[in-house]
Amino acid sequence: MEQEKIIEGNKLIAEFMGMIPFENPYRKITKEDGFYRRFNEDGSIDIIGDLNFNLSWDWLMPVVEKIDGFDGVTVTMRGSKTVIILNDHKNISCHTIVRINSTWRVVVDFIKWYNQNNKN
Repeated sequence: MEQEKIIEGNKLIAEFMGMIPFENPYRKITKEDGFYRRFNEDGSIDIIGDLNFNLSWDWLMPVVEKIDGFDGVTVTMRGSKTVIILNDHKNISCHTIVRINSTWRVVVDFIKWYNQNNKN
């Protein structure tokens, strides 16, 4: 995958998961630097510089679980193919050699679809 697409996809996932771009004018950190704030259940805040949704199941699976928790949405992973079945019988699917790559791509495509169809 192109590095630029990976960065943009990871940013999209981060925002879907409630992370907020981190800016600090005193340290000359802007949104474009790619740092995010993650608010933890214990009330603590992490500043994250490397988004690893495309590399780590520990990062990606909470996203898959959030998507699978939506009414009428089912996520299926078999072998290296991932399919998200939407309530309007639309499928988003991808099959690659590496399982995490197909899952990451389907998650990014789902979030794009979700954002388009759930504008405030």
